[in-house]
Amino acid sequence: DDAEVLTVEERTAADRGQLDAQVYLAVGEREESAETRAWPVAMPPAAVAAAAMVTNAERLVRRLRSRGTKGLDVHLEVLPDEHHPSIFPSAASRGLLHLFGPTTA
Repeated sequence: DDAEVLTVEERTAADRGQLDAQVYLAVGEREESAETRAWPVAMPPAAVAAAAMVTNAERLVRRLRSRGTKGLDVHLEVLPDEHHPSIFPSAASRGLLHLFGPTTA
């Protein structure tokens, strides 16, 4: 939606203070590709590329980290071979494992 999440982040940044939060974000590597291999076709290939989902997710993570909010842990995964209609199952399971799975040392 024209990078609305970046607009919202900017608008709410000053209200954050300290947090005790883990944020897991996932985006499919094909969510920014003009490649037409995606099925089902959610948007025309040119619109997929223009949406810049991977780029905007990376921008959001950089911005959140750069604010230095104490207690905020942000993690991003770009999931291989996933696109907008297919990412949810992978993102949900990997996100749950990231947030609640066993910790690694």
